[in-house]
Amino acid sequence: MHIALLVPPEPTAQDFVGPWEVFARWPGVSSLRLVGAQPGMVRCDTGMEVNVPFGFDDIAGADVVVIPGGSNPYAAMDDVAAIAWLQRLAPTVKWFGSVCTGAAVLARAGLLDGKQATTHWAFRDELRGMGVDVSDDRVVVAGNVITSAGVTAGIDMALTMTLLQFGQQMAEAVQLSLEYDPCPPTDSGSPAKANPMVKSLVEAVLTAGVLSKNPARRSS
Repeated sequence: MHIALLVPPEPTAQDFVGPWEVFARWPGVSSLRLVGAQPGMVRCDTGMEVNVPFGFDDIAGADVVVIPGGSNPYAAMDDVAAIAWLQRLAPTVKWFGSVCTGAAVLARAGLLDGKQATTHWAFRDELRGMGVDVSDDRVVVAGNVITSAGVTAGIDMALTMTLLQFGQQMAEAVQLSLEYDPCPPTDSGSPAKANPMVKSLVEAVLTAGVLSKNPARRSS
């Protein structure tokens, strides 16, 4: 099995590191690769630098393709080469996945047409504006496309894919090997649970950061 994770401009590291850790424990994986517009070092949105060894021309096919998000989803959506690569691979891909704002890239490639999807809570309206039926769920399975909410939800997406591909026992084994049993000291992991003041603070930060990069917002 060949697995490719597309690294967008200004990626969020956890968006691809989390799923990578899950996929690395799959049996029968022939290749697990990070792919970008050009091979080389990429700086993530929090400063981490990661080597992306493969370009689009290096990957002619894959069984699993995952699109992580990042702090500049609009640049990712407008990456013509990335969209063309996804569309070229689509007929032979068994599973597509996305994390956070990566769903917008799937939408731009036409891979969410007629499908329900999810994304980071602060980006739901943006995705809805692209004509997507947006869910508030953490993970949404729509045919062979599995979308997930923000950042850490990518682990849940990859475990859901594991469950569908290999069954309950393998999914549980991978989860246990990662000791993925979240028990945070606070209970503010979704907008439904967050204190309104905390939510407003985060919205302000995101509006000044990610959402401010929307060309439509800048020109208004």
